[in-house]
Amino acid sequence: MRVGAPPSISIITPSDGPPSSDPLEEFFDKRIDRLRDQAAEVDPNVALRGFQELLEELPVSASGAIRFRVKANIGHRHLALDDGESASRWLLDAFDEAPTDQRAVANRALAYFVRGKARAAYDYAAEELRRDPTNKTLASYLPQFAVQLPEIEHPLADVPEGIRGCEEVAAGEIAFHRGREDRPVWWGLARRGLELFPSSKHLAFVFALADLDEISRDERVQRTHLPTEDQRRRLQFAVEVLDAHWTARQFSLRSRFENGVEALVGAMIAHHILNDGERAVERATRIADAGFAEHDVLLNAVMVALSYGDMELGRRLIDRLPNDANLAFHAGYIHVQDGRWDLAAERFSVANVPDFERPVVDAICRLAEVRARSADAPVLEDLVTEFAHSPRALVLVSRVATETGNVALAERAYRDALACVDADTHMAGRLMVASLARDLGTPSDIIELLDGHVPAQGYERENAWLAIAHANERPHRPRNLRFFESLPATVRSSHEMARAHASVLLDLDKVPDALALLRRLRAAEEDDTYVTLRLVEAMRRSGQAKAARKLLRSVPLERMKGAPEHAMMLIAQVAAAGNREDAYAAAYDLVRKHPDRADVSLGYVGLGLLRNGGPGFRMKEAGLGAFVALEGPMGARRSFAIDEGPEFFGIPVETPGSPIARLVTGKRQGDTFEIPKMGADPETWTVASVHGKYLQLHHQIIDEFEIRFPGTPGLSRFTMPEGDVSAALAMVRRSAEHNERTARLYVDQHLPLTVVARALGGDPVGFAQYVRTLGADVTTCTGDGKEREAACAMALAARGRGAVLDPYTAWVAAEMDLLPRLRSWFGTLHAPASCIHMIERMIEKQRQGIGHRQMTMSWHEGQFYRDEVDDDFLRSQIAVLEAGRDKIVAACEIHSVLVPDKTSEVADTMLEMAGSSFLDAAFLAQEHGVPLLSDDARYRSWATAATGCEGVWMQVVLMTAAETGVLPMAAYGTAVVGLAVRQHSFVSLKGDALHEICRQDDDRLYRLKAALRYIGGSGAEMTSHLMVVVEFLKAVWDYDGDLPILRRKAATGLVFEAFLRGRREDWLEWLRRLIHYAPRTAAFRRYLRDWLRGHFIQVEQLTGQKA
Repeated sequence: MRVGAPPSISIITPSDGPPSSDPLEEFFDKRIDRLRDQAAEVDPNVALRGFQELLEELPVSASGAIRFRVKANIGHRHLALDDGESASRWLLDAFDEAPTDQRAVANRALAYFVRGKARAAYDYAAEELRRDPTNKTLASYLPQFAVQLPEIEHPLADVPEGIRGCEEVAAGEIAFHRGREDRPVWWGLARRGLELFPSSKHLAFVFALADLDEISRDERVQRTHLPTEDQRRRLQFAVEVLDAHWTARQFSLRSRFENGVEALVGAMIAHHILNDGERAVERATRIADAGFAEHDVLLNAVMVALSYGDMELGRRLIDRLPNDANLAFHAGYIHVQDGRWDLAAERFSVANVPDFERPVVDAICRLAEVRARSADAPVLEDLVTEFAHSPRALVLVSRVATETGNVALAERAYRDALACVDADTHMAGRLMVASLARDLGTPSDIIELLDGHVPAQGYERENAWLAIAHANERPHRPRNLRFFESLPATVRSSHEMARAHASVLLDLDKVPDALALLRRLRAAEEDDTYVTLRLVEAMRRSGQAKAARKLLRSVPLERMKGAPEHAMMLIAQVAAAGNREDAYAAAYDLVRKHPDRADVSLGYVGLGLLRNGGPGFRMKEAGLGAFVALEGPMGARRSFAIDEGPEFFGIPVETPGSPIARLVTGKRQGDTFEIPKMGADPETWTVASVHGKYLQLHHQIIDEFEIRFPGTPGLSRFTMPEGDVSAALAMVRRSAEHNERTARLYVDQHLPLTVVARALGGDPVGFAQYVRTLGADVTTCTGDGKEREAACAMALAARGRGAVLDPYTAWVAAEMDLLPRLRSWFGTLHAPASCIHMIERMIEKQRQGIGHRQMTMSWHEGQFYRDEVDDDFLRSQIAVLEAGRDKIVAACEIHSVLVPDKTSEVADTMLEMAGSSFLDAAFLAQEHGVPLLSDDARYRSWATAATGCEGVWMQVVLMTAAETGVLPMAAYGTAVVGLAVRQHSFVSLKGDALHEICRQDDDRLYRLKAALRYIGGSGAEMTSHLMVVVEFLKAVWDYDGDLPILRRKAATGLVFEAFLRGRREDWLEWLRRLIHYAPRTAAFRRYLRDWLRGHFIQVEQLTGQKA
């Protein structure tokens, strides 16, 4: 889109000369002046008649000068009417009236030029300038005549030296170089001209065209549509001048001899570059309304119309020159938008296709064959390769692949198109890929494509895409909030932008800001469903639960507008707030409008399941809103809802005024009525059942869900004989076995707790408990000595510097009351807000069950288990969860974590697999430069791979604290037992810690037994374990020991059994070593002799072994 060469002659109106001393002459001069000044503001035909009437009124005595002026103006009015022949005749006639007048001489030369005689016009003008070297108007024409004379290279060669520096000649010289398309020479001359003559309106107009021409040809502007601040400033000046110029000539826009259309087209282009689509399209519409048929004018207008999606305007403009090869390309584009690729291919075949558009056009033509299922249609896979370097062509291939059901190829083509987009990609390609990304629902891709690449003004649709993408991107990143903060206030305050902004603010826990914005948005548009939902959430999170409930009870559901999924969410909340009557009415209507939406149907069923039905479920009497089942003679049956509207979801509907509805209205179950029969006795029908239409839809969805939505999880229907629940039990067993197989991914595939928990639809805390029921441990470390030494060194270095806890570890630390101990060591504990959100989801899950009878069925270790959950149990669970949450909030600094704008491919893969908050703790540790404290070894490993942060686990921190005297041994022993009970493997033990555990234990030694789980075993490093056991035994059997003898013996026996556990081949050798290093006290020796005898081990067996 560029400004073309000048189609007209630049005319600077010459001075009228000194006024006449003759009163009559003066009178006519003033009338001519008045008509001339009015001519620009009226239709040229009206102005022409005015001068013609004046000519007829002139007396015979009127001077030649007066007659010249009238006739010359008539000639110029014909030029305004695009009538060159009449104009030249009148201009020549005017010359004859005053052949010595400079203006008449200039008009005569102009007449020759208008008649197409450029050579004659030039020669005459040059000759007259030699006679009269002061004729500035004539001198301004000379370079313009020379434009059409290629043999003339120097525009001022025949212009007298004395007037070359005047304004008129400057305008002519600029016109010469512009007409010869001599850039950037004419740009420079235009700037110099306005500097020399700053009050010249004509040179201001030319200067505006020069700036516009230069900027419109800027490769960066063409590619990105993003002018620099300096370019915007220059364009804003230019567009003011151009708009004023064409407006003043709006009645002569169609004339080839005026520059009004040049100004109109220039203004349209300037508004377009400034992204003022409304004004640009207004001017394109003006061009269409004026009926222009000039190629360049129409081409620019068509490009503007189509760039703003105004296809109808584009068609109007193209229809002015339907056979134009350049416009044929744009006609093909319109056919593509209409889905008529076959017609597009036809138009492209005769079009002049720009080189830039050639790959796209070729792709459309090839794909048209695919869509038409032509026998010789190309293979789509081949087209992906053929157009590998054209993002726009690849987008088209992707869309056609989707149409044909080849989803994998569509994804590949899209990914290839995305990879093609770089900093040098043209805006058209960027927007086309972004459009597909929007359809595919990939917000991060939209952000990468558009953020920083589209202007805030003029791209409202694309900025709306971008705003929604920033609101929907998960996990949130700093760029999401930065985008809204960088928008101009006028753009940010629009409803669509503001609702996305409010959503981001709320997601980032900026609740006060979000609340204020959401209140303003709802006040402006009360029926916005999404805004209402988020406002309720913000109110609850700011401690305004009662106000939120009041708001929900007053929501006018029948007027709400928004996505169906948001509508059902709001309906559920309205029902929970107590307005169940309106909720069921709205939900029923929503299913009726969207019977093909599985999520809407599930949401409707959820209302009844979670709220024990509602109004309209139980009806006793037939009437509006009832579902009636009838039984007639010979087993005939009929059923229907008495309602307004057509049948839906398999439910027949009878309007209240229908004959059958009138017959049954007021009837109850068991009542009868008669249906008259022609020529026979009436039939007697019985009302078999009456219940509400809401209940009927509830049953209908449950019965038909799997048929209507095959493969969609949500509801399953079982048909079982009475008293036989084997089918249901089989489902419970299959589900349990599937869950166990999934859980084994943690054990066998070494995935983090959170990853597998998410796959099972739960949280890492509950999943860790499930892992323990399977007999597996929570892997905390490898148990390697070097690993432990490095971790202890890290814990020591981090003392007083802080640490970040992941959600699982934070919960365990709170449960074990370790948070104060950890904080005293690290100084500051950090936790991501996702930790609190996890616990609050756990609380809400328990809270939802209160007031509803619950029974669970499970399968474990070959048996079915049934549990009934009552409200007391749920409340106790909630109390535990709330206490844990409060401990974490009290001990830790809670942070809303933003994922960095740029993350590694490894991190992106993890986030996609495990959820948007999976790496929150890792990013937080990276941001603060402190270690990650996590008792999930797999999570620490993944966190390091994703972010490079270093991690430790709780026991090594506590061990280091105990070894440095910060943590008392008794407290350390208690912590070790807690970790052992939770099967955090491996628990590292030392003799003194084991002894302290034993001392604090009771005679049943439950605490010691838990710790001894991590002594011995087939995979143990036996030498280090031997040292621990020997140290423990020495402490237990010390002469000054205070343990009761029976507890000493019991503890020693447990230690022996643990140490030798799993040593089928070498147990005797390790027993011998243990005895060798064991205490030498008499008491221990007596116990040892008794232990050996009790285990049928002969002394000879020990002495016969070699060390």
